[in-house]
Amino acid sequence: MKKNFITMKKLIIILVTLLTIPLFLSCKEDEEEIIYYNTYIDGYITDYNTGEPVKDIIFDIHYGYTNSWGGGSEYLPNAYRTDKNGYYKIPIAKTIGGDNTTSIQITPRETEDYGFQPTSFSIKEENLGEKSKRINITPISEGYLKVTLPIQDGIFLFGAPTSFEAPSKEQRLIKIDTIENGKIFLYTVAAVEGKIRHLINNGTQGPEYTFVVNMPKDTVIINLIN
Repeated sequence: MKKNFITMKKLIIILVTLLTIPLFLSCKEDEEEIIYYNTYIDGYITDYNTGEPVKDIIFDIHYGYTNSWGGGSEYLPNAYRTDKNGYYKIPIAKTIGGDNTTSIQITPRETEDYGFQPTSFSIKEENLGEKSKRINITPISEGYLKVTLPIQDGIFLFGAPTSFEAPSKEQRLIKIDTIENGKIFLYTVAAVEGKIRHLINNGTQGPEYTFVVNMPKDTVIINLIN
């Protein structure tokens, strides 16, 4: 009889536990519930140089919010992506777990071909609770810059312009070759107008040179050996 009593007691504990877990999980889901305005940020992503749509760009979203403890943030990774036409649409959250949102940060993820920049908006200042916002993005493709110069000289490569609307990848020196009377630097650069400065004897500032990479993967050659 005692053995049966212990068994029934254990059974009751198990049943109570099984009933409690779903309720607990349900409460957690309610706490993280997101309610949206009828507004959004949307636009098209197209290549800066070719105008072709850029599909499958993933967006990560950060929301700032306020609550009785001051506030916090909510990270939504892999939240949205562009379709085959390069179109994206990001609805604006009003509350997260009952807390009022105050800001949104949008971060498109970098790919092999394109770099991107994040941007942030105050939901109140931009009136995003009442009005949608259109932002088209034209990422700049990469090309190449090959510079031949005397062995003792160097160059300074000016940074390419970049923004959320017209982002570009960071320019990089990818190769140095030595030749009989000098050296060759090979850079990846944004496929737009750029500029370098010739550094004579690796220090003295020489003249500046402007170059233009017209299309993705094009190579511009500058020879600084007289």
